[in-house]
This record gives sequence, C-alpha cells and structure tokens, in this order.
Amino acid sequence: MSYKYSSGPSVTGDLKAQDDTQRDTVIDFGEDQIEFQTSGSTRARIHNQGLDLTGSLHITSSTQNELIRLAKTDPDTREIVFEMNGADRFDVGLNSFENLLIQSHNTTDDIYFRLNGHNALYLQGYPKQIRVWDSYSSTYDTVINSKMSVNGPLSTLHTNEVALDYGYGEIVTFGTGSGLTKGKTYYLSGSTWAQTNATDDTKGADTMVGIALGSSISDGMLVDGYYHFSASTGFLQGVIVYFDTTNGGLTQTAPTGPGNIARAAGYCTSDAQIIRFKPSSTWIES
Repeated sequence: MSYKYSSGPSVTGDLKAQDDTQRDTVIDFGEDQIEFQTSGSTRARIHNQGLDLTGSLHITSSTQNELIRLAKTDPDTREIVFEMNGADRFDVGLNSFENLLIQSHNTTDDIYFRLNGHNALYLQGYPKQIRVWDSYSSTYDTVINSKMSVNGPLSTLHTNEVALDYGYGEIVTFGTGSGLTKGKTYYLSGSTWAQTNATDDTKGADTMVGIALGSSISDGMLVDGYYHFSASTGFLQGVIVYFDTTNGGLTQTAPTGPGNIARAAGYCTSDAQIIRFKPSSTWIES
C-alpha cells in the first residue's frame, strides 16, 4: 500500500492493507494516538507520552554500532524498568549523580551475571551475599557477605543509614546460640556463642570473640572489622576499649578488680560510636 503524488493535508479514516485478505492489519488513528495492529491486536501504539510495544523488538544494522541511545540532561535520571503484574521488580538506570544503578525492588529477588551458562557472579537477596562461580570445580567457591566491605571513609559509616547499628568486616555464621542480642559481644565456647564477661577468665579471655549482628547466628558474628553503635557509647574518640564486667559489654576503662580480665577489644575511631573491633590475642588477669 502506498500513496503517490499526494499534496496538502487530508482527512482519512483508518487504513487497511489491500493485500491482507482478513482485513485485520490496520493503522488505527485515534485521539492523539496511532495504533498499529496485526491479526486484530495492537502491536504498537504511539501517543503523547511515548511508544507502547507488545512483542519483541529486533534492531539490526549493517552500518551502525550504536543501536540504542538514552539521552538525559545533567539533573535527570533515566531508567529501564522491569515489572511483573504491574509492579516494579528491577531497574537499570543512570541517576542524577551519574551513577549507574542495577537494583532490585524486592528483597527476595537476586541478580545473576552469567558466563558460559554459569552464574559467574551472583548477588543474592537479603541477607545480601556475593557468590563467585568457580568454573573449574563447577561450584561456588567463594561466598562473601555484603557486610564485609567498608566503602569509603569512616564518616560514611556514620552517615549511611544501612551502617547504623551494623558491622562491616570479617563475619562468621558458624556455631550455635539462641536469643542473641545485636551489638553485644560473645565468646565461642566449644560450638556455642555466649556473652563475654571480664569477671571470669572462662568467658572470653582466650577464645574467639565477636559482636552479634542480629538475634540469630545466621545474621552473622563480626570477629574483625568495624561496628557502628546506634546509641551513644560514652567513649572518647580514638581510645582503646576492653571487654566489660557486664555481660556482652565494652568499656574504655580496663577492668582492675580482683580476678578481672583485661583484654583489649579494639579502638574507637574518629566517631566515638564506631569502633575498630580487633580483639587482642593476649589478656591480663588482675
């Protein structure tokens, strides 16, 4: 179907193809929109807000390397959004700070980067993990908890809402323990985690110790790294901290009572609520 030697504007109705025997291939003109239909169904619709497409989009060119370009001005954000049943699930975008984001809108959704049919990099939903695929053994040989990284200066830990009352560094999930208290310190007794107490040399003087990151061991135990307390510690910036004579506590004053244990737990940073948790391997008994 074609037009030749036309001149000037004209008003016409919807267009149907002469070569279409069923007469269901249509260009349908509506109010501020044009629909392109095949087999009686709309495949593409152009309207004031953009273009709606039903079906796959196949773009090919023998001369152009760049096939799709998304343009933005400096303060704008541009996104490609994936939805399910009308709800956003994932998006890929460039925000106003010129950061490229790949994000999930649902904490149970995971992100995979596949290589040769395998999940070369696997970003898992909460509790977030990064799993690295070993193509030689066909197994995930590395499991990294996202809590392990400190990104940027320590001031980031204070201002980042995710870091509040949270730990970053070396985190373990082995052992057992029930009713853990987030932010309290624990020692590993056999395979069980129990709260430290500097009044007793059997409660954390010479064993592995950590800070609980939740009520369950599956939330993780920080054994080396940084922890950001949500409430004021009362500590001074940069001071050494010790395991306290109260269950699961820390103190900036070394315990000196008879039979008390002085074991360094780490240091405060430039923010008194953020400690560098690095327990000493030595201890002194009063």
